[in-house]
Amino acid sequence: FTGDTLFPGACGRVDLPSSNPRDMRKSLLKLSKLPEDTQIFAGHSYGGKCSSTIGYERIKNPFMRNAIRDEEIL
Repeated sequence: FTGDTLFPGACGRVDLPSSNPRDMRKSLLKLSKLPEDTQIFAGHSYGGKCSSTIGYERIKNPFMRNAIRDEEIL
């Protein structure tokens, strides 16, 4: 269960006063290291589906892809 951290094709909001973009990046990186067939279940949806897999999100989720890319660059 990824709650409000990872959604199919998206991630949780980081524009709220108590949120931190760096913490979100760290969380996405930690999740990206799970086996690709790991099922994810989001806390809710933004009009789409509520479940996916880590493998699919590594490929299709722009927020997860950017976090992985940034780690490779740094």
